[in-house]
Amino acid sequence: MRIGFIGLGVMGLPMARHVAASGRHAVGYVSRHPDRERPLADAGATAYASPAQLAASSDLVVFVVPTAGDVAGLLEGPDGVLAGASGPLTLVVCSTTSPDDIRSLGKRVADVPGPVTLVDAPVSGGAEGAEAGTLSIMV
Repeated sequence: MRIGFIGLGVMGLPMARHVAASGRHAVGYVSRHPDRERPLADAGATAYASPAQLAASSDLVVFVVPTAGDVAGLLEGPDGVLAGASGPLTLVVCSTTSPDDIRSLGKRVADVPGPVTLVDAPVSGGAEGAEAGTLSIMV
């Protein structure tokens, strides 16, 4: 499986690093902070220039960003995830969001050819759990 990550903060970076280091999946990422990329590159992950390029090369994209608004902003526009969605694509939102926010995001992806599926999957365990690889994911 080709898995993309967007959001390389205290939770997303270790999550992506663990998946890449497992060697079981091809991992890609988009980063606004080049200083955070080294551990992913060392684990064999591939950097992409935009969310659209990442989506075009992924089967699944994991969003580990603070809010549903951040996810929405990454979906739209010529460089957004939805612009790159050309085949079946699953979008996994690991942010803590309300059911209304997820429904709203779901409506944005409903008409995209592909198909595109949105999954609400907040995580629990904090930065320590992310580093240790022991997060709980509630889907």
